[in-house]
Amino acid sequence: MKYILLLLLFSTGILFAQGGMPDFGDGDSDAGTFTGSGSSSDGTSDKSMGFGKKAKQNAEANERLQEAKEKAAEKMESSTPTEPDELNFEDAEGLGYYYLEQGDTDAAAMYLDLAGERIDAADYEAVLGLFTLYELLAQQAKDAGNTELADQAWNTAEALTEHFFTTDPVDEDSYAMHEELAYAYYELGYHKTAAEHFHHALEYMPEEAYTAYMVASCLALTDDTETALDYLEYALAMDLLEYDVDLADDSDLDAVRDTDRYQELAEDFGF
Repeated sequence: MKYILLLLLFSTGILFAQGGMPDFGDGDSDAGTFTGSGSSSDGTSDKSMGFGKKAKQNAEANERLQEAKEKAAEKMESSTPTEPDELNFEDAEGLGYYYLEQGDTDAAAMYLDLAGERIDAADYEAVLGLFTLYELLAQQAKDAGNTELADQAWNTAEALTEHFFTTDPVDEDSYAMHEELAYAYYELGYHKTAAEHFHHALEYMPEEAYTAYMVASCLALTDDTETALDYLEYALAMDLLEYDVDLADDSDLDAVRDTDRYQELAEDFGF
């Protein structure tokens, strides 16, 4: 009997792979302004760590950004600082990061905008780094009560990624950028928009079970129960349980947990 069940589950995965992903459907985005979001230092959802904390962690893990910041700090200590018009992309980005760490959001914004004018929009690593710094700027400005700058910084970050997608990036970079956007919107509490970006990421790498799981989580948070369960079933068929997930305790899935279909999935897949 156990063999038959395993064969059934394996066959389900094959059918999903052959038939494609679930139908995401249509719907209006729920994304609004940065300052109108649920952004805070604390998480807004079960798998959230907080928008500002995540952006800070991403910046600290980005070696390219760290090198640019260190170079900027050396420039600031020199007696002959470079004029803004003479800065290249890396120099402007590094100074923007430097001033963010100093808490000077106005100076940071000026240098990040200069970096944006000099960026190669097709360079994924460059776009990702600058996007992360604009995230930090938006959070710092919001925390300081400067809602205008916070919203402007986030709008610029969004526009930066939109321009990137027009450069016809390779699938791997498209996947990664949609994931970055998806997690950003997830942290902000714009779960419908987060689901859309997780779905777009999945279009580039349909075998990524955890990405499908995040679509399901975001849709469950919007009470789109049936579509959320479609993606959860897809994720399970793609071996979601090989990841370190605890579906039974994931509060993101509370809206679907009492449905008959969820209970059937729990029994079939053994979670």
